[in-house]
Amino acid sequence: MIFQIFIFFINLIQSSDEKYSNNMCLNSYYKNVCIGSMKIPRSNMPQLSKEVTDRYSNFRKSMKSRIDRDDMWKLVPTQLEIYLKPVLNIINNNTNYDVCSDNHLAILVSYNEKTNEMYIIDGHHRYAACFLMNRDMNVILIYGTINEILDELKTFDGVMYENLII
Repeated sequence: MIFQIFIFFINLIQSSDEKYSNNMCLNSYYKNVCIGSMKIPRSNMPQLSKEVTDRYSNFRKSMKSRIDRDDMWKLVPTQLEIYLKPVLNIINNNTNYDVCSDNHLAILVSYNEKTNEMYIIDGHHRYAACFLMNRDMNVILIYGTINEILDELKTFDGVMYENLII
């Protein structure tokens, strides 16, 4: 992990045309984390507590699953901003709890059965941490298209929308 941070800063110093960004989606060193992103501003993305995630996954057809590290590329971020600092905090604290395999920390993902598309709804920073650690991760697949789920969550009780600058 320390080596990855060291390489990040070496690349940053060597790159004269790239400004430092805490946003991994704007930083060429971490661009693979955000491939295919829908680029929705974080303030327009639903943020769900564990309790709201449980209620919503019971409300909609859903299934707990595990995404193999070799299939992480199938998960598509929806959010424009994935900040490096919280991702590094998750990685550094991963010795206290396993964010990638803990069912209580599973990320919420839309799953379109017709196209097999999977978009991250909530848990972008946990996804990025598991992606960088090259680990399998637990997900909750919510059946439906990303757009219908995002629209539905706008009126689902307990869902928050905040512009969290990290």
